[in-house]
This record gives sequence, C-alpha cells and structure tokens, in this order.
Amino acid sequence: MNHDEQALIDFALLWQPFGGPPSEDILTAFGITESQFRARVRHILITRGTRTDEPFRQHARAVLRTYTQPHTHTPRPH
Repeated sequence: MNHDEQALIDFALLWQPFGGPPSEDILTAFGITESQFRARVRHILITRGTRTDEPFRQHARAVLRTYTQPHTHTPRPH
C-alpha cells in the first residue's frame, strides 16, 4: 500500500464508528465523491498490499465490511 492508499484506509477507519465519513469531508480531504471513496477503499482492501501489511488489511476489511459494500446512498441526519 502506498501513502495515499494508506490515507484513504485510515480516514475510513477513523470515521467507521460513525457510519463512515461525511461526503463533504471526503470531498475536502480527497477531492472525490463518497461513492468513489467507497469504491477506492474497497479496491485497496481487496487488491493492494504486501505480506507486511496483510494483517492490517485483514483487520480493515473486517471493520469496514458493511461500509465498503456497494449500495445506494442514504443521507445521514445532521
């Protein structure tokens, strides 16, 4: 995993207890939409990494399982 990919995963993990990061924060931090963010996180967790970071990716896959599933966006109440 490179630095940018790690930043995406770290951001997703940070916000996971709250249902994931708000779309405004994703746009500000990474310049992409929430659906693009979810797709990138999912792709990184499935395809990227080395043997060294595999334990971390396994943990992140387990924690972010429901967040990274493709779905229609339901706005969160503010």
